[in-house]
Amino acid sequence: MVSITLKCLFAIGIVVGLFCSRPAFSCGPFLEQAIFTYTLHPDVPLTSYAQGQLGILQPTYAQSYLYVAYRYLIGIGFHQEEQEALLALWNERLNPQADLRNPHASAAMKAWSEARARIAAGGPPPQVNVFKTLEARNGRFYYHEYVNCPADAFLTAARTLTERIGQFGADSVEVREWVRAQDQVFSNCSGARAIPAPAAPQSPEMLLKDRAYQIAAAHFYAGELTVAERLFRDIAADPASLWRPLAPYLVARALVRQGSLIPHYHEVDKAKLTEAQQILHAILGDNNLQAIHPASHRLLAVVRFRLEPNERLHELAQSLLTPNIGPVLKQQLWDYTLLLDGVADARQGPDTGAARRDEVTDWILTFQDTGPNALEHALGRWTTTSALPWLVASLAKVGAGHPRVPELLAAAEQVPRQAPAFASVTFHRLRLLSSLGKQDVSRQQLDGLLSQAEPIFPPSARNLLLALRLKLARTLHEFLLYAPRVPVAITYNIDGRELPEDIETNERLKLIARDQPLFDADAARVLNRRLPLDTLRELVHRSTLPSHLRRELAMAVLTRSLLLREEDSTRDLVPVVKTLIPELGPSLDEYRATISRDARALPGSL
Repeated sequence: MVSITLKCLFAIGIVVGLFCSRPAFSCGPFLEQAIFTYTLHPDVPLTSYAQGQLGILQPTYAQSYLYVAYRYLIGIGFHQEEQEALLALWNERLNPQADLRNPHASAAMKAWSEARARIAAGGPPPQVNVFKTLEARNGRFYYHEYVNCPADAFLTAARTLTERIGQFGADSVEVREWVRAQDQVFSNCSGARAIPAPAAPQSPEMLLKDRAYQIAAAHFYAGELTVAERLFRDIAADPASLWRPLAPYLVARALVRQGSLIPHYHEVDKAKLTEAQQILHAILGDNNLQAIHPASHRLLAVVRFRLEPNERLHELAQSLLTPNIGPVLKQQLWDYTLLLDGVADARQGPDTGAARRDEVTDWILTFQDTGPNALEHALGRWTTTSALPWLVASLAKVGAGHPRVPELLAAAEQVPRQAPAFASVTFHRLRLLSSLGKQDVSRQQLDGLLSQAEPIFPPSARNLLLALRLKLARTLHEFLLYAPRVPVAITYNIDGRELPEDIETNERLKLIARDQPLFDADAARVLNRRLPLDTLRELVHRSTLPSHLRRELAMAVLTRSLLLREEDSTRDLVPVVKTLIPELGPSLDEYRATISRDARALPGSL
């Protein structure tokens, strides 16, 4: 029986693992993987996509990306300010802690920290975490984290502290007590309950009113919303309070939280939300309260989001197709996609039929739909409208055997190269031509696209074209030419967001550098399951592959020959493996010597 050292087997085992396309997703251990085409979002960084370089659209993209695609497909792009709003939204969703780093939140917390630092006698400021976890009620377990203390809270506190310093002095007892109470207020953002004590009766009236406001705010952030609502109503009724103009808005906020922070996301307390809506309408009808009109408009949008989802979805769909709406695009798109999530579960969200009255919503839902009716609906809309988005949707879903393929192919040929839809329609046109037996036409056009000195498609799209071209390979040379692809990301993908790891800080990932080609699942499947050992051995001797892939292939083929006890193949491969992987030379020499001894020990051997 032939033996081989543990060192050699260990090295071979590692290399064989690299031929697995993606490890199964589990709770660990998490292995590095190469992603060749993003499925949840476009190529990162997302700046190019926001500028209209759409690549090959995937039905698995999140709805915010498909909305952007729809606007470009109908000829309505995004101005710089809107592109920045899109990038901010995507950054927050791909990086859940990003709102702590966005300019507005960072500036607000910095303003509070700088104002707070002026009070030396107040001691070091406590750390503030703005997120709070919604706790279980009625024995139901769930996990939901939300921003409890928004940026405006820190700006208001910083502005008020600056004013009180100007009025009483930074070293005054009054200011020190004010700061102590405000620290307690902010400790409720995520920590244990801490309610400031009432101010001393002999305190200046201004500070008495400030303390009443701080106590109400502490109850609010502590989640004691009924108490906070009552205290804010008291402030609203107090003509001597400087906080009176703001108090009605804060009453509405307390009511909105009571009506919204319910264990199941789709559940609401309609009575509380309706009352909040009435208060907000009253604020907006009062010209004396214009300072809080912008915030009231935003909060009213939240209320309508929960109370009138169908109407709000319709309004947002209309607004989001208005050119150059500026930074408000971010919040509107955020709300719109959350409502679309409800449409995806029609039992709990807006009625699907009502939602589809807007073309953009209909297109997004249809493009994402993998059911049997989605294709016919897309074709019907394309027939009625001749609109480019519906051509893209129809092409993405249709199979080669459908009777309408010829007219779809003819329409796809008319899409100019500079059009945002070009990558999508071209890929599906070539896919269909290949399935219809026109492989030569597909090969010629794919080769022309892939040979461009300046790539015209994003990396994910290019890898899809390479995969299509690999299916059309006629020879081993063509197979080896189109099998290697540069990954768009090397990642552990622990949270499933398909985001690249920072390779420069990870020595292990540097071994699988992002800028060098690897084998995707299709090539690995052919190499591991389809090609006989003799053919694989022939590939090892060729120099067509990049050296690092040839090295992996050599190790994999050597492993197979060992497992199959193909000693002739093993002897043939040992010199090549020694050349490609010199560090294995001693182990392979030992193996070859063992082979020779075993051969001499056989009866009749010379």
